[in-house]
Amino acid sequence: MKKWLFVCICLILSLRVSSSLLVEPSRFEFILNPADKTTGAIKVSNITDTPLLISVKAYDWILDTDGNLENLAFGSHPTTLSGSMKFNPKQFNLSPGQTQIVRFTLTMPAEEPKERRTMVFFETEQIASTGGIQTILQTQIGTVIYAGLAKAVASFQVLDIKKISDDINLAFDLLCLNMGEVHIRLNLTYAVMDLNGQELFSEQTVGNVILPGQNQVLHLPITKQLSPGLYKLIGKFSFDGTQNILPFVIPFTIDIANKGGLQ
Repeated sequence: MKKWLFVCICLILSLRVSSSLLVEPSRFEFILNPADKTTGAIKVSNITDTPLLISVKAYDWILDTDGNLENLAFGSHPTTLSGSMKFNPKQFNLSPGQTQIVRFTLTMPAEEPKERRTMVFFETEQIASTGGIQTILQTQIGTVIYAGLAKAVASFQVLDIKKISDDINLAFDLLCLNMGEVHIRLNLTYAVMDLNGQELFSEQTVGNVILPGQNQVLHLPITKQLSPGLYKLIGKFSFDGTQNILPFVIPFTIDIANKGGLQ
């Protein structure tokens, strides 16, 4: 008699989703003096129909030149708030529909005065099984915390402008620099005008964050097909929390192949 050994292999897939938790608010922005202390509260809600175990984890973070978030180990970056923040609770269970308030204290470091920041993530895992395949659903929802100095100086500059074009696509890349001591949150509106002053295309982008000392490339696509000729890209920067407006005008040409250059 032959004996057959059947081995059932469960394939476990790991997916990161963001549909099981609701976290409010999405960010805090504190203005403090060195050694000042402040507090805050974060509301975490379970919007699923299953119980969840939530862990609170803090990270340092940076943005790359395209504005993408990169998480770092807490305490590894010069702008860290490691050792300056406490959370309560750090781990908790949430029944379906239940809400938990997570409170924190923040003491602004007295040494090396500068803007500090952290990303607080609320993390949980769920296991779903379909057709013999187990899937681990990882949820990670974050709240960003900025701690800026009361007398910090803000400064912004456009370093370079590049026109990107081929037979079909047209765009402008603006290399921007935050020369100040505090992050800036800028909004940008821009439009293409012909030589008669007629607006042919317009667009806006909002909430672009540039950290102190950081370069960032703002990509401005022009989705309208333009005929050969002379044009102007007209736009303006505005900055959250200020009345400052920075306008710009960029003349450019489009040749027969929809390729052109800056004038």
